[in-house]
Amino acid sequence: MMAGLLQKQDFDQLSKWIGGRRKFRLLYKISRDGCSGPSFHSKCDNKGMTVTVLYNPSGTVYGGFTSQNWTSGGGVYVSDPKAFLFTLKYNGKSSPVEFPIKPEEHANAIYCAAACGPVFGDGHDLFTFKGTLTASNGVFALNGSCTLNSAYNMKGNDFNAFANGNLQVNELEVYQVDGKLSL
Repeated sequence: MMAGLLQKQDFDQLSKWIGGRRKFRLLYKISRDGCSGPSFHSKCDNKGMTVTVLYNPSGTVYGGFTSQNWTSGGGVYVSDPKAFLFTLKYNGKSSPVEFPIKPEEHANAIYCAAACGPVFGDGHDLFTFKGTLTASNGVFALNGSCTLNSAYNMKGNDFNAFANGNLQVNELEVYQVDGKLSL
């Protein structure tokens, strides 16, 4: 299995936000598994807690966490009061920020649809892609959207501060998050 791109300090930061030391296992990688809704769901459905990580050409690393299962439903919102979006790096520099789900919006934390990749929020705060996409010169131009601050508290950050103002990525990975590790 090809290794993921996250570093130890990234896993440590994610574990801190999730709570306790965690073990992460790479489930899905678009450069390896293909950028399609069915491919994402075949690797990630019913795996419990997951972290979705996007890597853009500017060196920004961001994504979302859910404690709930992804499913291939016909378009359903899933409640998750523990869900959050995050930034780990901005333009290649460490810049960890957690963006929690708004308490009144947790019923719409993630959106599951067979044709879509990971979607966070009822306003589609972070909608990665729909259908099947191919890379051009190593870059996937994701066809989703980023309508921030709908379900997640972005703490004043806009699309430029979160994702460099575009959804072009070199890679997108989804990691399964296992239970707490013993110390």
